[in-house]
Amino acid sequence: MRGFVSRWIVCAALTAVLVPEVWAQQSGEEWTPRGYLGGSVGRAKYSLGSCAAGFTCADSDSGFRVFAGAWLGQSVGLEASYVNLGELARNGGTVKAQGFNASVLLGLPVHERVTLFGKVGMTLGWTDVAPTAPGVRGGTDHGLRWGFGAGAQFDLGPAWALRVDWDRYRLDFIESIKSVSFLSVGAAYRF
Repeated sequence: MRGFVSRWIVCAALTAVLVPEVWAQQSGEEWTPRGYLGGSVGRAKYSLGSCAAGFTCADSDSGFRVFAGAWLGQSVGLEASYVNLGELARNGGTVKAQGFNASVLLGLPVHERVTLFGKVGMTLGWTDVAPTAPGVRGGTDHGLRWGFGAGAQFDLGPAWALRVDWDRYRLDFIESIKSVSFLSVGAAYRF
């Protein structure tokens, strides 16, 4: 529990230090938060390693993400999301992962309707490994880990935008920490 709290404190401190610094660099820009809500669907690719002998192991599945956030000017944003990374058939059983993420976004407008962005944040993830293969450990786990990503937003008008996101989550599985990549396409409603 102590590690969980200290990671959130580090994340909050970095946000408190970095966000005002970026705002100061945008001195010519009027600061007006612009909120948004959205969702996306995509493909999750797990990096779980080898399979037990005689069993098949999938390494990808479809997933979805719902998110809310705000651009705090043209170049800085904050976003919170829930992500479900699907369910894999592995070692005669299943593997599932999901989590809540909070990220800082740094955007680069490349056209009046297109913004490229990078993001870094923390994910509180839950995993469930339920194998039937002999000798393969199963169980549930959770943890708070760093993650990062990149994407592009294409404005369709004043209220709607299309988004393409690639995210890399580090999640606690029963025996180790593994990565899951998620490539998704979605839409956002801005208000």
